[in-house]
Amino acid sequence: MAGPKTKPAARKATNKGEPPKLEDTAAGIETTAKAGRESDGGKQLLLRLDPETHREFKTYASSNDIKMKELFEKMFAFYKANHG
Repeated sequence: MAGPKTKPAARKATNKGEPPKLEDTAAGIETTAKAGRESDGGKQLLLRLDPETHREFKTYASSNDIKMKELFEKMFAFYKANHG
């Protein structure tokens, strides 16, 4: 297979310079979504649930004043203890 016939366009030079260091920013905190997950000390788990099951799960967690993450961790610990 033949390669491209023309060279890719060169990147346009900008006058922006380097981004500021984290400690030089106004808030001094990382603001990306990924930073929130890392500071939370956890990994993301993606599940596909039936909408009704999700609603029940979220309602149960909210009505018992616990986070969904905590409820999931408690459920999993209970399952492991009772099902090996």
